[in-house]
Amino acid sequence: MTSDTKEKRLRLLAKRAGDLSVAAYHGGNRDQAIYFNEKRKRILWLIWSSAQEV
Repeated sequence: MTSDTKEKRLRLLAKRAGDLSVAAYHGGNRDQAIYFNEKRKRILWLIWSSAQEV
């Protein structure tokens, strides 16, 4: 898997995690919203850190 493909896949996962976080928040499940938000932040950190290595 190329670096661009990996980054694109991670960005899509981060977007999905953000969408799930918002849906959980609007559904009244604060704990699940926080969980998905933490996952999104971790994925974005992975993207950022891999960009710093280049």
